[in-house]
Amino acid sequence: MNILLIRPVLEPGGVVRSLLQLAQGLSQAGHHVTIATQSWQWFGVANPAEFDVAHVSLYPSTAQTLFRAIPALLSIVRRRQIQIIHSHHRFSSVVGQCVSMLWGTPVVSTVHEFKHNRLWLTKFGLQQQVITYSHALKNHLMTHYHLSPDRIQVQRMGVIPAVSLVLSPEIDNHSNQTKPVMSCIARLVEEKGLEILIHALGRVRSQWGDSFCCRIIGDGPVRPKLESLAHHLGLDRQITFTGWQDNIFSYMAESRFLVLPSFSEGLGLVILEGWLLARPTIGSNVGGISELIKDHYNGLLTPPGNPEALAQSIIYLLERPQLVKQLGQAGQKEVLQNHRLDMMIAQTEQLYKTVLASKRNGIFDGIHSRYQ
Repeated sequence: MNILLIRPVLEPGGVVRSLLQLAQGLSQAGHHVTIATQSWQWFGVANPAEFDVAHVSLYPSTAQTLFRAIPALLSIVRRRQIQIIHSHHRFSSVVGQCVSMLWGTPVVSTVHEFKHNRLWLTKFGLQQQVITYSHALKNHLMTHYHLSPDRIQVQRMGVIPAVSLVLSPEIDNHSNQTKPVMSCIARLVEEKGLEILIHALGRVRSQWGDSFCCRIIGDGPVRPKLESLAHHLGLDRQITFTGWQDNIFSYMAESRFLVLPSFSEGLGLVILEGWLLARPTIGSNVGGISELIKDHYNGLLTPPGNPEALAQSIIYLLERPQLVKQLGQAGQKEVLQNHRLDMMIAQTEQLYKTVLASKRNGIFDGIHSRYQ
């Protein structure tokens, strides 16, 4: 099958990591995969030799960009005989839908995030098959954008097992640390709730002392603001801003547990990745996070935007290393049983086949298909 994955920019973060894992999995399953994007400076640990990358002007999300992108994407679809267009961004879904109307190639759109604006444009881009990785996000698309539930498939996110997990399932790179380390791996944007985490860590220090360290791994527009807040609260020795790191599994392996204080989250890929190394997460009780974490079974849930509650959860785990180990092992069992990449690829392949069968049955046709 010839598959075209599209996203405006391949930037560091969980969404692109999931897209690249999908591309690798589909390629390894025997499909020919092309990724259309404007900028592909970041592939993480993915091997771009496993798929083709095509430059298409897809950023910024403006009418001018749209008019440039449609013929460029149409040319790729025609020349490479693309059978499925699979978008991973709202704007690229709009572009894909326009190409689909002209040429007849069906579009599948994976929605990764909660959005509330551009009602008409979003509905236009998502008028065919939609994938989400949480029921919370599906319900949001139904209630806010009024999408039909029949067109939204909830899939379980699949992840590639970490090499270190294969080598040592009981990996414990933090046993000789003098201070317990926790990590927050996220884009440094407002919705990730990093200010709440920093305020919580100030409360942790006042109650538990200086004997802990938190690594904030990621980058983004609010990084200067966060660094200034950490300095203002006197947390320079407790908080380290590492910037974005490709080898996140190494950082996870050196951590006791992870923290994800988001205000909004479609799923939380980092939770699954942490579970691969038996590292539990303290996460906000929002969106897809609350569908992954079972409180006090494979992690802890805290109310979003509440630094006091987050601080108490952090102290709770700092004081209970054996519980941290039990939570991590439960998470590891969950991810290996229910969130393997091969399971997600099989589900995606079946969806592609269903979409193509619907097209052959005349349920969907583009202008080209109608008049050839």
